[in-house]
Amino acid sequence: MPEKASPPPPPQSTQTTAFKGDWCPRCGLIISVLTLLFFVSGTIGCSQTSSEKSLNTVFTGPVKPISSGLGSWGPHGTKRVSLPNPCWSMGDIHLFLPSGHTGALRVPVIFFSHGYGSSNPATYNKLIRFMVSHGAAVIFSTYRKITHLPGKPNNYELLYCGFREAVRVFGSSLDTTRVGFVGHSFGGGATPWITLTAINDLGWGKEAAFMYIMAPWYFYGITDSQLATFPSHVQLIMQVYSDDQVNDPAIAAELFNTIGLERDAKLFVKLHSDTAHLEDGGHYIYRADHHVPKSAIDPKAVYDAYLYHAVFRLCHALFNRAFIDGAGEALNPIPGEGLANRGSWPCAGGVGKMEFIENPHFDQNALGYFFPFRSILNPRRSTVVTPSK
Repeated sequence: MPEKASPPPPPQSTQTTAFKGDWCPRCGLIISVLTLLFFVSGTIGCSQTSSEKSLNTVFTGPVKPISSGLGSWGPHGTKRVSLPNPCWSMGDIHLFLPSGHTGALRVPVIFFSHGYGSSNPATYNKLIRFMVSHGAAVIFSTYRKITHLPGKPNNYELLYCGFREAVRVFGSSLDTTRVGFVGHSFGGGATPWITLTAINDLGWGKEAAFMYIMAPWYFYGITDSQLATFPSHVQLIMQVYSDDQVNDPAIAAELFNTIGLERDAKLFVKLHSDTAHLEDGGHYIYRADHHVPKSAIDPKAVYDAYLYHAVFRLCHALFNRAFIDGAGEALNPIPGEGLANRGSWPCAGGVGKMEFIENPHFDQNALGYFFPFRSILNPRRSTVVTPSK
């Protein structure tokens, strides 16, 4: 069971920085109803009833986990501390630190924004533990399932408030000059606003900063002018999945092409589903769907080699590039080398490489997604994709 932190001294302020974006209060009810239908239909399929005992999930598939190099586990175990979110009485904040860490040496910090309804950090247990294994602290903040209540902080603000509180309480152990912002789905949509606000208002990430955004939902709270002048030292990997029926990849592509980062500071990755053919004549399907970053305690998620080759490797590369001078591989790899080469797949037929797209473009009028680009919920639905900088 996680250790509960001692009650901290009263914060100087429990208010987050005012959300100056275009949050849509009238959309809150619509989003909440849609999400309820989403859960009922099983599209998300994220159960939060699993206990900590469920974390020993079984690795499946013929391709083994990566044992060395990018995507392999680091030397550190994980210890966890939880504390309340001062902006939301029902929300906890979870801090994951490398085991054995005494606080004598400050460690870089990764701020993790989860997908909608996935407020149990066990849902991302493997990914969180992987990041901590390489010597980083991970802060996992939570938010409510109702997207907005009048007079209350919205979900972006709840995430941000949780991150600030964890840093306030445990700041002596954390090096906020070196930070990463990781987000999936709704949390991916929140990541640019949180990153920009943390850098501009709090001065985090002065030495190094990155964003790893996976299958993002709509991006609120950030304008074209803010994107155009986004801090140039930030590294970005934007990742989408070929069989994601939840979030339209055009959402990710539009922001990727709009954000004012140089080519060598950002990478757009599309993961495709594929089939491994087994020696006994059977086959194993590696699914590139909305649940790739999750652990298998989510009934829709699978723990297999895709988590290592398609998620751990990318996160590890960002970690090295941002936090370790001169280490790691180039963010934009040469085809067939670097990140594009996901290693040898020991099965007939193999499994294809990830696709790296320099100027991503997807049909913005596609209707095959639960949350399409042209939805009235998307504040950027009128934006036309332009060539990447």
